[in-house]
Amino acid sequence: LFYIYEQVSDKVYKVAKERMIPEYFLTLPKQEQFGDKQIVFHDDRTAWYAASTSRGKNIYYLNKDSVPGEKSIADLAIPRLKGSWTTYTGDFGTNFTYGRIAYAYKYFKRLRIIDMNNMNQREIIFDAEELTKGQNDIQNLEPTNITHFWGMSPGDRHFWMAYSGRTPVDVQQANRSNNKFIFIEKYDWNGNPVKRYRLDDWGYFCVDEKNETLYLSSTAGIFSILKYDLSENDKKGTE
Repeated sequence: LFYIYEQVSDKVYKVAKERMIPEYFLTLPKQEQFGDKQIVFHDDRTAWYAASTSRGKNIYYLNKDSVPGEKSIADLAIPRLKGSWTTYTGDFGTNFTYGRIAYAYKYFKRLRIIDMNNMNQREIIFDAEELTKGQNDIQNLEPTNITHFWGMSPGDRHFWMAYSGRTPVDVQQANRSNNKFIFIEKYDWNGNPVKRYRLDDWGYFCVDEKNETLYLSSTAGIFSILKYDLSENDKKGTE
């Protein structure tokens, strides 16, 4: 049904529908930095994940039956930009049908699309001027730094990204004044923008692509879970 990743120990547990009890599955190799992996299991033996290193962020492939089991397959560093693990914080997703990996940067308005078959990379840059920032950990993490992408929901045909474009201070002030909003952006698996929605709340989200429904776990409102209709017949909340 789903997997649970324990950051401190790098252990992974799996939960089956029949029992609903976490059972130990495997322990992932430790990276140079603390555990912050974003993991996608392809099957019971193989996984892909993004993880921090001392110099930035890498994507790894794991086959638990091979030795060594882990292989670094892509560097997520931005050319001509010196940075650390905080610089390249972002969100990771995969689509095995199209053979694509998508990575969205939190502190830069850009996406990275990687072809799983040949590892060719495509950079989608929405604001090239941002390369003047991001080299200092303290500046990256301070609440006055503009953040961009805030979460990914991968689907069979598209992936969706939560987008802020504001500082955490601005977001908090807007939430307190009951002016809550966040954008959800829809992309195809080549990284092309398809549509943008504006939600009247803020939080963590996932998209049920088949039923054209978005679920938001609010961190700013009085309702814990909200449901949005994304069908073409319902134009509410879109722009």
